Amino acid sequence: MYSLRHQLIEFADQTNTAVLLPVFPTGISDWEDLHSYKFVIAPGIRFDLVVKDMIEEVQETFHFKNEILLYGFSGGAQFAYRYLYLHPENIRSAAIAAPGRITFLDSEEDYYCGTRDFQKVFGQEIDMFQLKKVRILLMVGSDDTEVIDYADEGDTATVIE
Repeated sequence: MYSLRHQLIEFADQTNTAVLLPVFPTGISDWEDLHSYKFVIAPGIRFDLVVKDMIEEVQETFHFKNEILLYGFSGGAQFAYRYLYLHPENIRSAAIAAPGRITFLDSEEDYYCGTRDFQKVFGQEIDMFQLKKVRILLMVGSDDTEVIDYADEGDTATVIE
């Protein structure tokens, strides 16, 4: 049986794809902080810009196309789809698995629950035209019914169009 590492190496070799697996540090703004990367922003750091720089470096170094297949699971999924909101222009497809705390495209709620103050928080609006071009697979398990923080949806089958 192959490990995930071996499977990713095989995938990268067969498809001529660069695989980037960023690991974010904890305790940046607070010793007990384990979660700020999920929300993309913490005092003094924008995790999306760190990843964007990493992607650009890989693309320049290895002469890859400017196209991204984005994936995240759990906390990584929270980061991945928020990254998608901020940088949809280079993403071909995204697979988001069990994101937990989500940010609805809701102009009635502030970030992170919604997007009303997205411009204020990130200095940009969500480019809905580009976002609609991205193929997105959202996966939520049948046991993922626990309400987390603000979420009162309680339905694993909620569809956002």
